[in-house]
Amino acid sequence: MSSSDHVRSILQGSEAIVDLTGVPLTLEMVRVVTRHLEERPKTMTLTLDSCFIGPDGAYELTLALSKTDVINLDLSRNLIGVRGMRELGTVLPNTKVKCLNLWGNLLGDG
Repeated sequence: MSSSDHVRSILQGSEAIVDLTGVPLTLEMVRVVTRHLEERPKTMTLTLDSCFIGPDGAYELTLALSKTDVINLDLSRNLIGVRGMRELGTVLPNTKVKCLNLWGNLLGDG
């Protein structure tokens, strides 16, 4: 099963929880996830731990988050960097996110 098929099969599961832990996501696959979030806005938990979405993937998420019911957002170990954090910071006040995990993104100087 290809990575994109694996992601699509996970997205067909629970509407309330999307857990893609450890699945490396290309930018196009992040866009698939964001489209899913927009089409199924009742997703409350989105776990993208160790998906390596980078700052561009974080930006793509910002385009969808304010249109969803995501409360728990786990972006651990995604290499989003300072740029990705800034993108998230601009949209988070306009979302329902209450719990945000950014562990392991190396946002500071060391």
